[in-house]
Amino acid sequence: MKTLDYRQSQTIESTRLQMKEGCNGLEQVIFFYVSETYNIYTDGSKELFNKSYVKQDGRQYVRQSEVNRYYNNEKSYREAVKRWKTKAIA
Repeated sequence: MKTLDYRQSQTIESTRLQMKEGCNGLEQVIFFYVSETYNIYTDGSKELFNKSYVKQDGRQYVRQSEVNRYYNNEKSYREAVKRWKTKAIA
């Protein structure tokens, strides 16, 4: 039987979208990233525990409930990135 030693997370993909500038020249940025969490066992082996698809909205006037959005699968994550890229300036 394996014994869990710790969990380790790493970002495997990251996308940064520059949006139109807000008030006072503040930078308006939306980050999309994919993160994987692994179980690391005492024998040195590891296995995938969780894969997260996340949007972090850093725009100035966004509802608090929309700052962090988690997607259920890769397809909906990719569609969101594609949709937001059309609105980005850079």
